Amino acid sequence: MEVSDEMIDQLRKQVGKLFVVGFDGLTVNEQVKSLIHEYHVGGIILFARNLANLEQIRRLTSDLQAEAQAAGYEQPLLIAIDQENGSVKRIPRQYMEYPGAMAIGATEQPSRAFDVAKATGEDLLTLGINWNLAPVLDVNNNPNNPVINVRSFGEDPTKVASFATAAVQGYQASGIVHSVKHFPGHGDTSVDSHLVLPHVSHGRERLFEVELKPFIEAIHHNVDSIMTTHIVFDALETDGQTPATLSSAVMTDLLREELGYQGVVVSDCLEMRAISTTFGVAVAAVRALQAGVDMLIVSHTYEEQIQALEQVYQAVEAGQITTERLTTAQSRIQDLIERRNITFTVDYSSESFFTEEKQALARDIYHQSVTEVVAGQSIPTDTAVFVIDVIDHHDTVAEDTQDGESLLFRQAQTIFSQVETAVVDEQAFDESTLREQVDQAEAVIIGVKSLADGSAFAELISRIAQQVPVYLIGLKQPYVGRQFQHIERWINTYENSAEAVKTALEAIIGRRELEGVSPVRVEE
Repeated sequence: MEVSDEMIDQLRKQVGKLFVVGFDGLTVNEQVKSLIHEYHVGGIILFARNLANLEQIRRLTSDLQAEAQAAGYEQPLLIAIDQENGSVKRIPRQYMEYPGAMAIGATEQPSRAFDVAKATGEDLLTLGINWNLAPVLDVNNNPNNPVINVRSFGEDPTKVASFATAAVQGYQASGIVHSVKHFPGHGDTSVDSHLVLPHVSHGRERLFEVELKPFIEAIHHNVDSIMTTHIVFDALETDGQTPATLSSAVMTDLLREELGYQGVVVSDCLEMRAISTTFGVAVAAVRALQAGVDMLIVSHTYEEQIQALEQVYQAVEAGQITTERLTTAQSRIQDLIERRNITFTVDYSSESFFTEEKQALARDIYHQSVTEVVAGQSIPTDTAVFVIDVIDHHDTVAEDTQDGESLLFRQAQTIFSQVETAVVDEQAFDESTLREQVDQAEAVIIGVKSLADGSAFAELISRIAQQVPVYLIGLKQPYVGRQFQHIERWINTYENSAEAVKTALEAIIGRRELEGVSPVRVEE
C-alpha cells in the first residue's frame, strides 16, 4: 500500500507527542519553534536557565502555547518543571520558596506535605506551568547517596509512603499534573545516575519492602505519572546491564502488569550519562518506548533531540515499535491532559501566587523542621562570632540553581552585634589565616552543605573546637556533622533557605526551641 504524505505527517506527529524537550534562553527560540512546528513535541521542560522573573515566565509559557496553536495542535503542550522545593527548585527563590522533602519529613506531619504540594501546584499553574516533576518517592537509606539525600522524605519506607501520598493528594487538589520519581527507587545508591550507571543488587523481597513501597501507595492513590530511573536492578533485570528505563521487565512486567499502573510513564532525562555514555540518547529513546515508557525527556541538546525523534520514527517505520505502542502511549497522555483540564490559555492575572498565607505556611514548616542533633549552650547576641560559609563542591546536576549571596552571613549580621565572616574552600584553605581569624572570636558558626569524606577542614575545625565553641549548621546533607568532633552544637536545616537559617541562628542565641525530628539516622 502506498503511504501518503498525510499518513507520514500523522505518524511524525504521533512520535513527536511522546517527547519532552528543553531549550536555552528566556524566550521561544528558533530551535524550540522547529521542535514544535516540524516535530509536534508533546512537552517542554523548563530549567533555571529559562526563568528570570514572574512576568517573563508567564510570557514564555504563553508564547509556547501560542506556538503550539499556530502549529495546529489539537491539545496544549505539557509544560514541565522540577520544582521539588528545597535544594531542587527552578523558580528564582526571591519569588517563591517552600521547604523541600526532608525538611517536611522532619516535621513528622504528613499534612504539611499536602499543604506544600497544593500551594506549589497552584503557584505553578498561575505561571502557565502545568506539570510538576515531583514529589520524590525515593527512600534515602544510604548516607553516601550523592543525588537524592534531602530530596527524600527520609529513610523509613512507611513514613516516606505516608508523606508521599499526602504530597500526591496535595498536587491532585491543586489541579496540576504531577510525577512521582524515580521508579523503582534511587535511594540506595552511592553514585549519581547523572554521571554513571548505578546498580542495585537487593532481592525482590527487599525491593518490595523498601524501595517500591512508596510507589505502590502512590499507585493506589491514582498518581498522574511516574518517572523512571536509570539504574540496573539485578533482581528485576537479569542481564546485569539494562537500566530500569529501558527494561520491559521493569516498565511492563513489574509496573504495568504486577503493580497494575496504567497511567503515564515518563523517562528521566535520556541525556544523563548513565544513558548517554552507555546506550546513546537516540538508541535509548527507541528502547525506552519498546520497554513501555510513554514519554521521553531530552532536556538539553537540540541535535540529540532531533536524532532521537528521527530514530524513533525510523523504528516505527521498520516495525521495531508498533503503531499500537504509539497509540497506547498517546491515549494515556491525552487522557491525562483532559483529566487535568489543561488548556492553551491560562489566567495569568491570578493573585494566588505565593500569597502572604502561603509564605506563612512556609515559615511555619521551617520553624517546625529545623533539627538539633547535638544540644549545647546558647550564646548572647553580643558575642563576637566568626561565621564560616563552606563552599559546596558536591552539588549535583539536579540542583539547577545557584545560592549566590550567603544567607548565613546575612542572617547572622541581623542577629549578632559583632560578626566577622569568611568563605572557605575545604579543598584549598589556609590554616594559619583561618586560625588567626578564629583567635579573634568568642564563638565560631559554620554553615556546611556537604563535605568530602576525610575532610582536612573538618579535622582542623575539630581541633579548633577544643579551644573555642563551634556551632555547626548543616545546610543540606544531614549527615555532615559526623566528621566534626568536640563541637558545641549541631543543627540541621536540610536546605540553605533564609527562614531555615534564621531559625537555626535563633536557636543558637536561645530565642527558639527547635522542634524538628531527623528523618534519617545521622549519628554513627
